[in-house]
Amino acid sequence: FRRAYRKEMATPAARHLIELLVAVSARTAIAVGCYCEDEQRCHRTELAALLAEAGAEVERSG
Repeated sequence: FRRAYRKEMATPAARHLIELLVAVSARTAIAVGCYCEDEQRCHRTELAALLAEAGAEVERSG
């Protein structure tokens, strides 16, 4: 799933949204959540990595 998700998130529209989230997160805290039980098999883990790669400060909780 990681390869497919990263491919989808590499589109110009998705990259724009990632950059927007990075910009917003520089001004205020944002949270990403979902209902997946295993965070290692969840898009939120990959999204957090993409945000960090784009310059966002990412904190993990619980």
